Amino acid sequence: MSVVFRAVLPIPPSVNESLQPVRLPGGALRLAHTAEARRWASKAHLLLLTVRRPTELRRGPLAMRLKVHVATIASDGGNRLKLLEDALVKARVIGDDRQIAEWEIVKVVGDGEPRVEVELRQASLAEHPELAQRLAIAENKQGKRKAGRS
Repeated sequence: MSVVFRAVLPIPPSVNESLQPVRLPGGALRLAHTAEARRWASKAHLLLLTVRRPTELRRGPLAMRLKVHVATIASDGGNRLKLLEDALVKARVIGDDRQIAEWEIVKVVGDGEPRVEVELRQASLAEHPELAQRLAIAENKQGKRKAGRS
């Protein structure tokens, strides 16, 4: 299937730069996004809102291709994935990050400004029947919950 969504975003901060422990009342610890992660997410959200977001990407299994342009070989492209997936959901490009059935990550070193090129397409239902079935069940349950609130 052909690519139905393309966007170029600033490179997300790594997991190490995007999460910090926060002590809750009572002494328990949890992880929260850093100020840097929140700034990136806000900027990515605004950029994604300017790109055509086809509604067909909000259902069914998806394939995502990332071309991560980094300054040095030491930079890890894979540990930047979660913030990017969350931004795609928040901007309603995709319905849920659980839809992503295939990931392809290409690292490009020293090619100008650090950035990530995102491409999405619908994945083959035949190649991912179990995921397609589970997504349909989850979507049905969510629809029933929304209908119950009306």
